[in-house]
Amino acid sequence: MKKEFDLTASEVEDFIDWYNDRADGRGKETYMFEKDFNMGPFTACKDYVAFSKIQSFEVMEYSK
Repeated sequence: MKKEFDLTASEVEDFIDWYNDRADGRGKETYMFEKDFNMGPFTACKDYVAFSKIQSFEVMEYSK
C-alpha cells in the first residue's frame, strides 16, 4: 500500500529522525501523522505507519 503525506520541512525531519532511530532499534514501532485535510464529519484524523511495513520512502520538495 502506498501512502502520501503533505508535510512541512520540520515534520519531514521528525519522521526521518524517528525512522533512523527505529532502524537502530530505538523508539516506537509506529509513527503517527495527524491529517488536517479531507476530514468529513470528523474532528481529528490520525494515520499510524508501522516501521516494519515501510519498504522505502521518498521526499519531494516544493520550489519556493
